[in-house]
Amino acid sequence: MDELATLSEMRSQVPADARYPAAREALLAEIAGRPSNAEGREASGPVRLGGGKARRSWPGGGRGTRRPILLGGLLAGAVAAGAVVAVTTLGSGGSRHAPSSPGASSPVRLVAVTSPMTLASNAAALAKGSPPPKPTQWIHTRMMTTTSHAKPSGAQVQDPGTRQVKETWDRVDFLRFAHFENGRLVFANGMPSQVGGWPAGLDYAYLQSLPTDPDRLLTTIRHNLATTRTPLAENQVFDAVLALMENYPVLPAKLNAALYGALARTGSVRLGHVTDLAGRPALSLYRTDAGIRTAILVSPSTYTYAGQQRVVVADSRTSGADGTLALRKGALLTDEAVLTASIVDDAGER
Repeated sequence: MDELATLSEMRSQVPADARYPAAREALLAEIAGRPSNAEGREASGPVRLGGGKARRSWPGGGRGTRRPILLGGLLAGAVAAGAVVAVTTLGSGGSRHAPSSPGASSPVRLVAVTSPMTLASNAAALAKGSPPPKPTQWIHTRMMTTTSHAKPSGAQVQDPGTRQVKETWDRVDFLRFAHFENGRLVFANGMPSQVGGWPAGLDYAYLQSLPTDPDRLLTTIRHNLATTRTPLAENQVFDAVLALMENYPVLPAKLNAALYGALARTGSVRLGHVTDLAGRPALSLYRTDAGIRTAILVSPSTYTYAGQQRVVVADSRTSGADGTLALRKGALLTDEAVLTASIVDDAGER
């Protein structure tokens, strides 16, 4: 699609905006293919409307083939028309686009997020190589979760509206863990991570070795599952990706994008828009199986893992050795929101 042609058709609908005359002039000049009087004033960089900076644990960024115009309200119609537009506002949690990387010389060109594949495509466009953390660094996580007063079971129903925040530090090699208890940092010994659907002894060296091409990564995931589970079901791919993100909420950006792309290629994952437990808008990659909808939440401003939700969407009854479990439509099984996820040098550091 020729985006300038599309915008040209919409030019007559662009209203005059006295607040940003230079920006409007630049937009109309580019549509018309003529120099703008404001270009000299914008030589140091594109116009940025809006404010705030998106915190990123892993830097992203990139360079477009030509300098795009960054205009917030004036280009709202272009998204609905399907045109490719640039990121407009940093830190806009409800946006369908992620913000450009702070300090990037040119913002990344993104598309409207309308499917799992376009979400993965945008995440890949933002991803940029970054050095892996050292084995002795720590993953600092603040997680908001619901609570339950029911006895533990295979599907523990949560109490809607309840909230508790847990703050933890997990060393990258998973040999040490820490949390605050009565105002004091308490440590515990661990062992290399064992995550469902992945090889034993999972660490960042292995994560860095994984392919970042979505097709190759999907083949790797299926191979891992086939060596441990028989028969292989497609929902196990989704479960393996969720388990990895849950245990490693800070992943290298390219791998994170490739995981979204692998899920998109299964054909059973859908895109949703939800409000997380912390009241923030979030994208979701979800699938429904056995009457339960499980969703991986994704931050719309950074494309990083933002939590998970599991909701019963159809009544069901399951019998087992430990009794009969009855689930009612609408019951909440999991609701987690990642408030903070970053790599730090020492336990207790924020």
